[in-house]
Amino acid sequence: MHIPILLDNLFKPLPNIPEKSLLTIAIRHFQFESIHPFEDGNGRTGRLLILAYLLQYEYLTAPILNISQFFEKNRDEYVYSLRSVTDAKSYQQWLLFFLRGVEEQSKEVVRLINELRSIKKTDEDKVSSEFRNTAVPLFLLDFALQKFFFTITNFEEYLKRKRVPLKAAYQTARNNILRFEKMGLLAKNHKRDQADTYVHVGLKNVLMVKKTTPT
Repeated sequence: MHIPILLDNLFKPLPNIPEKSLLTIAIRHFQFESIHPFEDGNGRTGRLLILAYLLQYEYLTAPILNISQFFEKNRDEYVYSLRSVTDAKSYQQWLLFFLRGVEEQSKEVVRLINELRSIKKTDEDKVSSEFRNTAVPLFLLDFALQKFFFTITNFEEYLKRKRVPLKAAYQTARNNILRFEKMGLLAKNHKRDQADTYVHVGLKNVLMVKKTTPT
């Protein structure tokens, strides 16, 4: 019965704290988890709200900060810090934990971006030295880095959208993909609707790490 009122209060300005601050986001996450408005999915929703606030307050321009990764890695401390607000009647432990999480994950994002840029630069150098005409291969490299999983037909359609003048778009797409596969830049992943699916090897090695998130 009181949940709608509590949720309404959740979005009211906090006294003596700047509205667009990390402290506000941290406190509102605690408040949301304390309200626990849903039978299931409160943790996921609470973490999505953190990301939504970071975007709304323009700390981020894209949803690239994975705070859930930090919470899961420090699961016990996460739970303890949230509970300390009620037990110790103080936000200090929780705020310090939250700010540490934002700092660590921000550094991780920067590291990941630099690693992906390095992969792109290395692959561009390989393509430039391997192909005489690099127009289509470079389109393929950009497409593979954007789409992650794709088929020959997907790349063919991409070339058409880019208005690349080709007489045999499908065959050109296929030949370049197979050559990338031979070079080790792409790998066949699995069949999707009877079509071979390809993945960028470097991207997969960096991003396809199994992680769990708290509920």
